[in-house]
Amino acid sequence: LVQGKVQVRKYIGFLCGRVWCWQVVPETAMVMQRSSWADEEVVAAEQMHSVNGRRRVRQRNPRRRGAMLKCQMEINGDNFGNSGSWPKRMPAVMGAEESPSKKVYTQVLAKPSADIQSLLDSPERCKDVVARLAGSDQVEQHEMLMCLQNALVHLSLTKGGCRIVQKFFEVTGGVDRDLLIAGLQDHIVQLYESPHGNFVLSRAVEVLPAAKNAFIISALLGRGIAVCKHRFGCRIVCRLMEHCTEDQIGPLLDEILPEAAMLALDEYGNYILQTALEHASQARPRLLEEQLLPGFASLAMHKDGSRVAERLLDHCSLGGQSFAIRALLHAEGESSLVELACGRYGSYVIAQLAGLRHIHIEVLEVASILASNLQYLQESQYAERVINAFGLAPA
Repeated sequence: LVQGKVQVRKYIGFLCGRVWCWQVVPETAMVMQRSSWADEEVVAAEQMHSVNGRRRVRQRNPRRRGAMLKCQMEINGDNFGNSGSWPKRMPAVMGAEESPSKKVYTQVLAKPSADIQSLLDSPERCKDVVARLAGSDQVEQHEMLMCLQNALVHLSLTKGGCRIVQKFFEVTGGVDRDLLIAGLQDHIVQLYESPHGNFVLSRAVEVLPAAKNAFIISALLGRGIAVCKHRFGCRIVCRLMEHCTEDQIGPLLDEILPEAAMLALDEYGNYILQTALEHASQARPRLLEEQLLPGFASLAMHKDGSRVAERLLDHCSLGGQSFAIRALLHAEGESSLVELACGRYGSYVIAQLAGLRHIHIEVLEVASILASNLQYLQESQYAERVINAFGLAPA
């Protein structure tokens, strides 16, 4: 900044048709700090004139070269998203004692402006912004991001706005993606708990380079079990396991998988184990087998556990499959083979065994027991899938 008694900063009318102007700001009132993530030029001062002993700053002539044209994209107008250039946002002005990250956090949590609120309240205008992002070049996408950056969290928490932020992740790259991360990284918990914000995090995991997902993983450490048992949080953990390496997701899995027996019976935690069996590194499924196979029969009769039991049969080792089949053969009472075949959830697991008859000889014994109890099976509406899978229906 140029030394002097006054400093000048740009003032912008956010998403409305105001001409850029210059405003005098006393030096003692605020200090302009550089933004580490934005390439935005700050013009320090214009030529000062004195009229009647009072200082003033000369108004910039909008017709001069380099002046910003009046923004035509008014949120409250009918032509939003259909014309004109987006106005650029200037770096935030902060006190000397405030850090950039703290100021961004404060700005994002602040009540949205009337312009942003009108955007959030209009699904059609949100769709217009998404369409504009999809069809614009990198320069215009950057200008749009500068306009909406301080409202990223507000957008992410609404039905229409979350689609805008998802589209930003899809079409931007490099520095602009870093801006998106900076705007969201302090609010990961708030986002994964949101019915709309969780889709933003999921999209980020899907399109960002795996190394860039560290800001999400670090925010979940220490709360892994709670996230896995959350209706929307479980989706984020599943996406991370699908797209991250063992080195990246390992610390979070170390926190989660020791509780596999409990998660297998959870309404949402069972999806974590299904994904881990399919996508985790080879050592992880072996550890899950050790925890889950001893109680395989009880798992198979449970509403949520039966889904995990099916995935175990799909992805565990041959030895693990043999162990699971023997556990079913030796189960008694409500968990017995025949009772499972007649059960609403266990019938899916027993029917799946039919596909293993050419691999494991134990399945022949399963078929024999089921055939000897065919009349009992025919009394159950759920056992029909088992009868069809093993071909037990009379000709």
